[in-house]
Amino acid sequence: MALLSKINNQNLVTNYLAPFIFGAINFLSFAPFDLKFLIIVSYGYIAFLFNNYLSYSTLFIRLFMWGFAFWIFGTGWLIVSIYYYGNLTIILSLISIILLSSFLAVVFICPLVFFKNFISNSHTRMRGLVFASCLLTLDLLRHFLFGGFPWLFPGLITIDTFYQGGIPFIGIIGMSFFIYYVTFFFVNNLVRGSGIKIIIFIILFSLSYVDTPTKKNLENKIDVNLVQPAIDLNTKYSLQSSEDILAILFRYSVHQPKILNIWPETPFPFDSSHPAMDKVREYLIENDISVIGGSWRFEEGKLYNTLEIYNNGEHYKKRHLVPFGEFIPLSSLFKGLFDILGLPMSYISKGTDLKELEINGHKFISAICFDIAYPFSYINLDNSYEFIVNISNDTWFGGSYGPSQHFQITRARAIELDKFILRATNDGISAIIDNNGTVVDKIEKGLAGNLIGSIYTSPDKSFYSRIGWWLSLLIPCFIMFLTIFKRNKIDI
Repeated sequence: MALLSKINNQNLVTNYLAPFIFGAINFLSFAPFDLKFLIIVSYGYIAFLFNNYLSYSTLFIRLFMWGFAFWIFGTGWLIVSIYYYGNLTIILSLISIILLSSFLAVVFICPLVFFKNFISNSHTRMRGLVFASCLLTLDLLRHFLFGGFPWLFPGLITIDTFYQGGIPFIGIIGMSFFIYYVTFFFVNNLVRGSGIKIIIFIILFSLSYVDTPTKKNLENKIDVNLVQPAIDLNTKYSLQSSEDILAILFRYSVHQPKILNIWPETPFPFDSSHPAMDKVREYLIENDISVIGGSWRFEEGKLYNTLEIYNNGEHYKKRHLVPFGEFIPLSSLFKGLFDILGLPMSYISKGTDLKELEINGHKFISAICFDIAYPFSYINLDNSYEFIVNISNDTWFGGSYGPSQHFQITRARAIELDKFILRATNDGISAIIDNNGTVVDKIEKGLAGNLIGSIYTSPDKSFYSRIGWWLSLLIPCFIMFLTIFKRNKIDI
């Protein structure tokens, strides 16, 4: 009995507790914690699993526990919006988060089980590349499947390091491939001798503290003003508060024709067809004030979350909605369950096109909140746009680390696309981000105010926008094809 108890305890630790811990520490690699080395430790555990002869069931259990911990800690900020703003009890909120994390783990982590033989039986020199390709394939699925949830890609940790220089060429996705490969390299015996590995690791780790040279090829100057009103959500969605909200927004706006004002996502408790919106437009036109901001819009019985040039009504409809917040993936499967839990759901329609808008003679493209997380959303455009406007409402996530993660993702898009980004949110983090991902200036989370500054246009189209994004897609496909070809050749 004592031996059986010891074996059971070992199984509990190795199959459940250990993978849970390794998955849980992953989120500490990202903002605001930035303990970047932990990502090697976390993914190193997965690399270790594929260097051992585990049964499919055991591998599935360990990958599920890793993935469950990865998502429940990595997106733990969701509890704030569900509990505090969803009017659920803490028990039902926890159940909702557990179900969501389990779903994400099964869909985006556990499929690695199907690559078990593919990775293990690959040639020794190719095994690390195959491992990285398999993980990158799942990352790509996160971008496209069920509306997408491209959150916490490992490549994000290369921002503010020497390795940031690779982002304008192969993007965050490509840098994630690099991290996966390096992780496998250190965990498995691709190079003999632990001493050599330690030396290589020290060199690579030291380079992460070296700044990347900044790009200087900039042109036209544009003066801007970002407005962060810090309006309480209960006030924000009350029609009786309309006049107070408008007073706050105009208080922090600059009433000068040459200054471009940016207001946050959906700041009004009314939609774009409401009479109050007509009065806003009339005031802006009469006083020659330029303002871009969010608005709700009804068209043909559908509700859209939009970014609008208030002066003329030109707008962009949000294309990427938040899963389980603005829409329900596989609604026939989950809707009944969330109805039972009493979780309030929005039914917002998504836009289809990313179009350039123009204000004061300057062309720009838009990203509303979750839009900015999608790295492949901005690569099919020509280079006529001059900057990017990102509006958001991270108030839903309170003082959690969610807004910091969102802000880190926004910086990544600026680097990939070689464009300045103007980011205006309801209560932070609002910022001017240059084309190197450097934060020129910002308003911290929770503060009300405005930020006056300048941006510059970048005439170049980044390598990533032209060619690099194809490499992100083709690298895993090519390596897997080459591996299959070599294996078949050897078998013959």
